Amino acid sequence: FEKIINNYDVFVNIGANTGYYVCKALARGVRTIAFEPNQLNVSMMLKNIETNKFDADFQLFPIALSDSLGVLPLYGASTGASLVKGWAGQINNTLVPVSLFDSTAQPLIQGKRCLVMIDIEGAELECLKGANSLLSSAEKNVFLMEVCINEHQPDGTLINPKLVETFSLMDSHGYVGYTIDSDFRKVALSEVNTIQSSGIDTLGVHNFLFIKSDKSLSEIGL
Repeated sequence: FEKIINNYDVFVNIGANTGYYVCKALARGVRTIAFEPNQLNVSMMLKNIETNKFDADFQLFPIALSDSLGVLPLYGASTGASLVKGWAGQINNTLVPVSLFDSTAQPLIQGKRCLVMIDIEGAELECLKGANSLLSSAEKNVFLMEVCINEHQPDGTLINPKLVETFSLMDSHGYVGYTIDSDFRKVALSEVNTIQSSGIDTLGVHNFLFIKSDKSLSEIGL
């Protein structure tokens, strides 16, 4: 994040929590769009931003993103809140408004190079399905995304059932995944399929970088 954020016009933070990365982007003068449905997190984020008196443009949408409009239960709270029932064993829930990125913020990113961070505890696939404007942009946006493989799954689920579909959706838009660790290892769809079928996690991480297949890591500043 630190190495590449200044190469982008807009930072889109989906699942912004209390604004840690929001503050990092604003401190560097990068226009920021944040989505966070948990009201306690929103309150803390606003305090962080007000206290720091950032000059960069900032827009906050206190909603969850998915592939539909309406209201959904958000299970749990703090850093582990999820739209996935039973995520990390969480039972308690509150209702939150839900929308699509394309219905909410599409005009804000047109013609802009975006660094997109998605950390929404198992609900990545639905969010991506509602964010075609980010995936299909001619600006070749870059995605930093948490995709849990065997962590925090609901009881009875060994491997994330949306794992293959999530990577396949990114692939269909011309994106290649890399592990976010010291190796930045390229992730082949065949390996993702094997993980899903075997139940054995060979990647060992749950944070991934997605860049267009015609781009190299060095071209984005890594």
